[in-house]
Amino acid sequence: MWVIRIMDSIYNIKIELLKKCLEISEEILSNAENWEKLDELLDKRLGVIQELHDLNDEEEKYTEAQISQIDTLIRLITQIDQDVIKVLEEERKKVIESLKSNTREQKIADYGKV
Repeated sequence: MWVIRIMDSIYNIKIELLKKCLEISEEILSNAENWEKLDELLDKRLGVIQELHDLNDEEEKYTEAQISQIDTLIRLITQIDQDVIKVLEEERKKVIESLKSNTREQKIADYGKV
């Protein structure tokens, strides 16, 4: 009886941590252009991932339904991560283009001074 409760407890903790990670991933996606907040969110998510890592559930026996729920949450987190990567790549390209444009404008302005 106690073993089942401990397993359920570890499972519930794992689910809550995965949901927390999912929420943070969604927040990262919606704040991809806000570089200052992005760093804070990534640190927060890293902390949750560390908590997941620290859970000692290697010997846990989950039911098929529990495994399915865990897998679903992990898939959602992974999909959001892929979206974040795309958004950050687009943002990086915008920043690079802006820097190139500013550099060209500065060269033109400097050329006019000569």
